Amino acid sequence: MEQAFCNQLEALSVWKRRNLPLFAMPQGAEVVTWLMRSAAHPRPLKELYAASRFSEPTVRSVVQSLADRDLVVFQYDECDQRVRLIRPSSKLVGILDEYVARIRAGAAAVCSEEAKASQSSAGLGDAVWTRKVSAPRAVSM
Repeated sequence: MEQAFCNQLEALSVWKRRNLPLFAMPQGAEVVTWLMRSAAHPRPLKELYAASRFSEPTVRSVVQSLADRDLVVFQYDECDQRVRLIRPSSKLVGILDEYVARIRAGAAAVCSEEAKASQSSAGLGDAVWTRKVSAPRAVSM
């Protein structure tokens, strides 16, 4: 079971480094999490800067990295053209959906391995449980 878990964890880590390199940094994870929490509607970029525990230049750098990979969409507020809004792109949403699917698949694979291991260690293998039922005995009084 431990080996299966380690293999799944390593595969997920490799995939994450390739597809979500900013997730390795706390500031990247924070920005992506903030974006996904507000995915339903674009929010002012200033709100992101204010909500972050990191400095504004650091957050700007993360946002620029996301923009360079087409993972965020910028637009202007219809009521006030001075306000710049940000939201996750469909590409980022797709990547995160795949990440969640990979986590679930990895967990299912490990659980499946664990179930097989516990069955075989109990000597059950693929056997079906059967129980002998004997006819009731007559009791003499």
